[in-house]
Amino acid sequence: MMRMRSDVAAALKRARRPVIYLLYGEDTYSRNRCVQELEQALASASGGADLNSFDAGAASFEDMASAVMMAPMFGGSRVVTVRRFELMPGEDQERFLARLVQGPGPEEHAVAPDTALIISSASKTIPRGLVVAGGANVAAFEFRAARAREAQEFVRWKAAEMGLTIDFRAAQAIQEMIGSDLEALAGEVEKLALFLGPDQRRITLEHIKAAVGINPTLTVFNLFDSIVDGNPAAAYASLADVMKSGRNAVWVQSTLAGLLRTLMRARSDIDRGIRKAPGDWRVEKAFSQARKLSQATLARMVCRVAQADRDIKTGAMGQELCMDMLVSDLCALAKQKPQR
Repeated sequence: MMRMRSDVAAALKRARRPVIYLLYGEDTYSRNRCVQELEQALASASGGADLNSFDAGAASFEDMASAVMMAPMFGGSRVVTVRRFELMPGEDQERFLARLVQGPGPEEHAVAPDTALIISSASKTIPRGLVVAGGANVAAFEFRAARAREAQEFVRWKAAEMGLTIDFRAAQAIQEMIGSDLEALAGEVEKLALFLGPDQRRITLEHIKAAVGINPTLTVFNLFDSIVDGNPAAAYASLADVMKSGRNAVWVQSTLAGLLRTLMRARSDIDRGIRKAPGDWRVEKAFSQARKLSQATLARMVCRVAQADRDIKTGAMGQELCMDMLVSDLCALAKQKPQR
């Protein structure tokens, strides 16, 4: 079970809890989940509360403001949630908050007694001045878009939540295909669970390929990984997949050249004693692969790709033969010793 964010949980434990909770940012999945957790926590803290929900794209300004400012006719606690707040014009967002919050003091707000307001917005920005002016009355939490590594960790967590295990490369493949939108990734894991059926509880890279299809960008990365490892059999298999996807040889060569240049930059940093910045899986992978190859070997590999590019563009060699020879030569270069 994914836990509530620590800063949100801390806000709920304050002696004087906020009356307005503003959740904003591009991570729709985590933000929506937190809205649900907040609704449940606030309702539970009051011994049960009415839950009122508004869509800012459909409800009127006055209806939403009245629901927050007017006490319920028959008393009791209430949690009001305003979703899709980003659909309100910026000036209306500020006007809405300004009507509710006048200052930081316990009486400097217009939220009705025993009422809490949750605002959810996909926007990356909020009326920061009003939030600061509201002091303890307002709590704002940003849900920024996930980074690639965080998205891959989420895929593994989501799989575990559904009683599945997923191989590291399979989780990486899903993220590379779909991106880092957690909501979209959650949907893909759910579809994979249906694809596997009740008797299969482990997701592998082969399942990803079968269920989602061959992705040319992913496959060229597999090709590059096999070349760096000096594994021609795996490299030829990936080359066949990427060519089946409809990509032409020039695109493959261009992508390989770009990846090799990335390793050259990483190798240069390694040779100068510069450490990688933590947290970025792409940088970490580049440093890991660059340690296998010397700068001289990488330079020869880039030159070999350039030669293959000329061979195709001048008509000196056909695409299929040119790519087969290129892969063979690159794998041979990667296996050369000594490598620093």
